[in-house]
Amino acid sequence: MPPQPSWAPYSTRADGLVPKLWYRPDGTPALQAQGRRVHSALEIIDEYDQANFMLAFLVYAQRADATFTSLHPTFDSAPTPALARAYFYDLCAALPDAPPETLLEFFAAIDTALDVAHEEILEAAEEVFVTFALDV
Repeated sequence: MPPQPSWAPYSTRADGLVPKLWYRPDGTPALQAQGRRVHSALEIIDEYDQANFMLAFLVYAQRADATFTSLHPTFDSAPTPALARAYFYDLCAALPDAPPETLLEFFAAIDTALDVAHEEILEAAEEVFVTFALDV
């Protein structure tokens, strides 16, 4: 920055985008109306960004739902666990900001938990079967 003359009440404007928005080239503050316009524009951009995020999720979620519906058109019988897992994975993958590594780790943990739960259910079913077999 060049040295400030003694007659200038304001220092010269610093480099960068924000100082260009808030200060004139001579260093005087910009009009408040200009600041309000910039602030309003930034809010509108943020609102459009959020709306775009939600619409993208809805489009991808509807695509996942349409795929699931074509594979399992009625809910008369429960879908297989693999089909339900694939549907849930597609719904989670529909989130535009979900990193694929996180989804893979999450579903690996779900698979592990399902394996453990399946083993526990089989053990409980075997105990019930043995109990009823002994009673007969």
